[in-house]
Amino acid sequence: MKPIRIDANNDMPIYRQIQEQIRRAILSQEILAGEALPSARNLASALGVNMLTVNKAFQELKSEGLVETRRGEGMFVLESANTEFVNRQEEDVQLKLATAISTARNYGIETSRIHELFEKCLQKGESC
Repeated sequence: MKPIRIDANNDMPIYRQIQEQIRRAILSQEILAGEALPSARNLASALGVNMLTVNKAFQELKSEGLVETRRGEGMFVLESANTEFVNRQEEDVQLKLATAISTARNYGIETSRIHELFEKCLQKGESC
C-alpha cells in the first residue's frame, strides 16, 4: 500500500482522508481481499495522529462493507469488498441518471437529444 498522506491544509477531516486513501487502495486492489490493514496503533504513530482518528476511519470502512474486524488479529479487507462497493456505486449512478432522464423528459427533450447531451458530458468529463 502506498503511504497515506495527511494534508493539514485540506478541509476534509483527517479520518476521512485516511478512509478515502484506504478505500482507493482496496478498490484498485492495491490492498487485496483477505489482507490485513496496518494496526490502528501503528498507522496512527506513522501518521502522527491520534489512534481514535484512525479507528474512526476504520469504522467508516467497516460500515461501508469493505473491511471486517477479526478478534485478536486486526482489520482485514473483505473478500466481497470490491464487488459490493462497486455494485453500490453503480446503483447510485443509475439512480442519478434516472433522475436526470426524468428531468429531461419533463422538459420535453427528445430521447436522441438526451443521448447527445450524455455523450457530450462523457467527453467533457466533470466540466459538462
